[in-house]
Amino acid sequence: MGNTSAEVSYVLSNMQAVAKKFKGHPYSYRQGFNLIPTALHPVFTYSVGVATWTMKKMQILHNLWGFMGKRAWDLTEGHNAAPFLTPNSEGGVAQLSPFHLAAKSSLQLLKRATGGLQLSLIHI
Repeated sequence: MGNTSAEVSYVLSNMQAVAKKFKGHPYSYRQGFNLIPTALHPVFTYSVGVATWTMKKMQILHNLWGFMGKRAWDLTEGHNAAPFLTPNSEGGVAQLSPFHLAAKSSLQLLKRATGGLQLSLIHI
């Protein structure tokens, strides 16, 4: 794969723009919180298939989604984002992280590329 840093930068800058516009949104906290998996996760999962995401860039994205979780719940900037970054299994309210979405997306692409070959993998 060639240099795909422009795609990664494009996705990150667009998500940062959405995060800025998200301040003072008119939605309920549930509607705002559901925006992340509904509107933003698909952009990332598409990008994973065509661009090389580093762990550092995925961590930036993960933190951005945590920040947006705070904004969805209309919390202050200084509020701890940990509950929005921590999985449900560990007491948080985070949806899938970019790391999990990247793995899941890659496995789905692999399955399509192998003609639906049954892969016995751990559920992500």
